Amino acid sequence: MERENRRERRRLIGGIYPPAADLASLRRTLTLQRTPPHGVVSLEDIVRFARAPGSFESVLITFGDAHVGDGVVTLRGERGSLAVSYDASVVGVRVERTPDVDLAEGPTAITRVIFAASDPAQELAVRLHLEPLPPTPPTSR
Repeated sequence: MERENRRERRRLIGGIYPPAADLASLRRTLTLQRTPPHGVVSLEDIVRFARAPGSFESVLITFGDAHVGDGVVTLRGERGSLAVSYDASVVGVRVERTPDVDLAEGPTAITRVIFAASDPAQELAVRLHLEPLPPTPPTSR
């Protein structure tokens, strides 16, 4: 039963970066856990630098808004919301909003949520857990 509710995908993606990045390896693991009521997606990036401690960022992009809290970022879009939890002792978070990105549907604003390593490290694991939030009830007037 547990195997049916969990699917994991791993990719070694370090080889796509130039030598100047000094990556010995970068492994991304994406895990989908289909546990009721809505499931959870976990994203883990494990980076190892070849010669010296380095810095690393893991980025999520959304058309919605992002609100940073203590150990969690809330992403709110037109059709739903996600809680993205992270370890605040490993990464800091910043949000960048870019207006008028040229897309096929026309100019659209995008939001980048950047999870950046707090300190340079020889090896680092960034773990994000994305979980749907229940719908917010409409406010009465």
